[in-house]
Amino acid sequence: MPKAPPSFDFYPNDWIGGTRHLTLVERACYLELLMHQWQNGHIPIDPVQRMHLCGVPECSWRTIWDRIKDKFEPKELDDASVVFVNHRMDVDRDEAIASWKPRKEVSDARRRAGRKGGIASGKKRRNNVTPKIAAQNPRSKTEAKPKQNEAKLEGGRGKLEGGSYDSATAPPTSVAQVGEVVSHYQKYHPRSCPGSKERRLIQSRIDDGYTVSDLKTAIDGCHVSPHHCGVNETGKTYQRLDLIVRDASHVDQFIAAWDTRNNAPTTSTQLKTEFGKHRTVQRLMAEQEQRERKGIANATHTRNIRSID
Repeated sequence: MPKAPPSFDFYPNDWIGGTRHLTLVERACYLELLMHQWQNGHIPIDPVQRMHLCGVPECSWRTIWDRIKDKFEPKELDDASVVFVNHRMDVDRDEAIASWKPRKEVSDARRRAGRKGGIASGKKRRNNVTPKIAAQNPRSKTEAKPKQNEAKLEGGRGKLEGGSYDSATAPPTSVAQVGEVVSHYQKYHPRSCPGSKERRLIQSRIDDGYTVSDLKTAIDGCHVSPHHCGVNETGKTYQRLDLIVRDASHVDQFIAAWDTRNNAPTTSTQLKTEFGKHRTVQRLMAEQEQRERKGIANATHTRNIRSID
């Protein structure tokens, strides 16, 4: 039995006209048998097999089959066996197979030809680079591109082209220096956990020529600067490690703040006291300004009343 196409035409008007007298269950069983015939060319002649195909209990199957059996007719196959078929489905199936098989063969042939041509074209593009393209592109597509930031080993250590070190190949001395700076920062912020970004910035400052002592002094300077400790308009602190070692100008700024600290507050209590004084002065100045405005307004009002009198 030849294989049928994966789909068949369905005509709603014909279906409704031919099954209007059937119940919903009877229509479902009829449709199940039609789809089985489309796939296999026929439906079983054994009533038990037909019952199992429809998935209904035995007590209901006899009544259902009596209602839809006129939709099917017996047909003798080439091996002399007899089966049931729906005449219209049988005709439509034969016509669909006859028209679908050539189309499928043509489609398969085109697909194989396209695949073969694509493989040949790709191989040609990979292997045959014209002199013109090669002259315009000295590094052809087939050449392996060098990895970016590939470590240039200097004395067996992984220093990159930009002067910084790769975390995986950084020299032990450099790692120890970065760790010393981080440990000093954590004395002020025990819960902080500086990550790779902060460590790269520290390493960059060391590469710029700053010593570990300089970076520690910059950290100390940031923590004695009133503005960075919260004595500002917003009351926020600006003491992140990535801010302190962001660039050379920030490091120099905080080193200078430490050198000129004099009587700058150094403890949290002193900072809070200083910040409180700052806010108190601001509040007193605002109140004084408000009283002066009110006094001017009262004086103007008094002069207006006297002029009326």
